[in-house]
Amino acid sequence: MRFFHVSLIGFSIVLVLVSIKPHSSEAQSQRFLCKSTNTPPKTSLRIKNARIKVNTGRNRRQLLSMRGRSGSSATGAGWQPVGITETRPVFSSSINVKILKMVNGSFCIQPDRIKATIGFDMFNVFIAREYQRYSCEFNIIHEHEMTHVDIFKRTLREFTPKIETELREIAYRIRPINTRTAKMGVTLISQDIQRSMTPLIKKFLSALNLRNGRIDTAQSYLQILKRCKNW
Repeated sequence: MRFFHVSLIGFSIVLVLVSIKPHSSEAQSQRFLCKSTNTPPKTSLRIKNARIKVNTGRNRRQLLSMRGRSGSSATGAGWQPVGITETRPVFSSSINVKILKMVNGSFCIQPDRIKATIGFDMFNVFIAREYQRYSCEFNIIHEHEMTHVDIFKRTLREFTPKIETELREIAYRIRPINTRTAKMGVTLISQDIQRSMTPLIKKFLSALNLRNGRIDTAQSYLQILKRCKNW
């Protein structure tokens, strides 16, 4: 019987528009030609550290309902989970650009800075209220769910330098774009960043699911059951 479940609630990439920098004398001299500068856009990555909140206000049937809403499938008929760790991985990025109006009326959009944030929202750890706090059963459930939290954090630490490297590579690769409107140019650059980051973010999410799944097996639950008596 499967007692524990870890839920990934969706993943979203948010690309935030735009900080427009004023025209400089150098920018004015480039109004005839939309070209790259010698300096690539700066990059920065912020890690979003989530707090851990333990909730003991729901019973096993309510946890079963939560598991059902998450889209997870049960390993056997009639089972009810006693613990769930719920979180949402988040990734967001924003760009600062220089917008130069060309002599022909078009706009040259030059990326100036790429900023990103990755991490998790709150870690909500639910332990069924049937199990008294600090009892053997409660402690075992809490230990298991904290293992899930640790997997989330360790995987994030592992992927952080990879994401930083990818951001720098994007910055070196990205080029100014000439478009009819400034908004169109910013949108195209934002979409380019999103396409470039998505494969690595998908690998991050896949690693989270795989590593959490390794401790959510029938065999691991049987071992847990043997450690306490009052299930």
